[in-house]
Amino acid sequence: MFTRFVYSDGIHGGYVFSYHLQRFHAQFLLMRLRHSTQAQDDASEALAASFIRQEPSSSSGAGTPGGRDVELFVQEFRELRKTYHKRVIWGDKWSNGQVEWRDD
Repeated sequence: MFTRFVYSDGIHGGYVFSYHLQRFHAQFLLMRLRHSTQAQDDASEALAASFIRQEPSSSSGAGTPGGRDVELFVQEFRELRKTYHKRVIWGDKWSNGQVEWRDD
């Protein structure tokens, strides 16, 4: 669980918790899930805000913001939100103790 390290000057050394093992620890993975869930929410909100902020284009004829195709926006937004909600469900299951980790 610990790994030996030596500073680049070759003088100091010691033992640290290996990042390679730490990144598979259950609490670290839960933290990453929560961070990615928040990042996914931020990304979908940014997409929606950018769609709303754009001014309607007269060339589109449909009056869509910035001439952007509404169907394309909806498709992108739905994919982002679907991923977000899956991560929320996984996080909720984890918090409720429905996720088990094997130590083998």
